[in-house]
Amino acid sequence: NPITYETVNAALGFDLTEYLDQVPEPIRPRIETPGAAPPVIARDDEPERVFVAGGGETDREGPRLPTAALPWLGAVVVAVAVVGAVPAVKWYRRRRRLARLRRGDITAAWEDIVARLEDLGDPPDPAATPLEAARAHGEELVPLAALYSQTIYGGVATDDRRRLAATVAYRRTLAAIAERYPAGRRLAAWYRVRWPRLSRSRLPRRRPPRPS
Repeated sequence: NPITYETVNAALGFDLTEYLDQVPEPIRPRIETPGAAPPVIARDDEPERVFVAGGGETDREGPRLPTAALPWLGAVVVAVAVVGAVPAVKWYRRRRRLARLRRGDITAAWEDIVARLEDLGDPPDPAATPLEAARAHGEELVPLAALYSQTIYGGVATDDRRRLAATVAYRRTLAAIAERYPAGRRLAAWYRVRWPRLSRSRLPRRRPPRPS
């Protein structure tokens, strides 16, 4: 059957012809006539503009960063680079100390513990001997400080037994530090900047004897 207004009205349940008068007239294209003004041509030094959905226009080049913000952006980049370099340097120095400990230099264990405590903002007393500083700071430092003092000031050669004892004392001291200081403080210690200074508890007066 052909589709008529009657069949459509019967299917919809209301008279469609009442709404046809409300449909606006279609927009007809504008046809330029001879003698009309020529179209505007963009210059080469102007940014190309394109029309977007919903009307209006925009530059094809996109948003630009204000010139005044460039120095601040450079300062932020430099600050991020410096902050990231601090833990990298500490990690490298720590690896060097642990390499010395593996080669038998037990003084590296004490130096690493002192460096960690300084990063935590709780260094041993630099005016005290290693044993005095260890007893004042915490009993967990005493075994390692004793081995360090015997090696530096007592002239005791490092053998396998002393090397093993220093490694065990070093690990126990690390465990005690992890229990004493919260994780947030230990994380912030990686970013603390320390200026080198002479310390009796860090720098020996003479070279330790070579391990046997």
